[in-house]
Amino acid sequence: MGAIQCISEKVGYKEMTFLEGDRTFTKFIPKVHVNGKYVLVSDKTTKSGLMECADPNSAILAAKTVKNELRARLGI
Repeated sequence: MGAIQCISEKVGYKEMTFLEGDRTFTKFIPKVHVNGKYVLVSDKTTKSGLMECADPNSAILAAKTVKNELRARLGI
């Protein structure tokens, strides 16, 4: 893991399907483009350890929020 040097405007989401017991469910994981690669947004409060959104639109909004918070915190 290296230092964050560049946070681009690019954001997205990854659709993931999880298995719990005998059921499957789909969540949308926000991702932010950092140092030339997409990184998934973590969240220690979920079982997967990733930020889980119910639909693509909320995942994009969450990714933009995380990107803006990172940029503000790092002064990038």
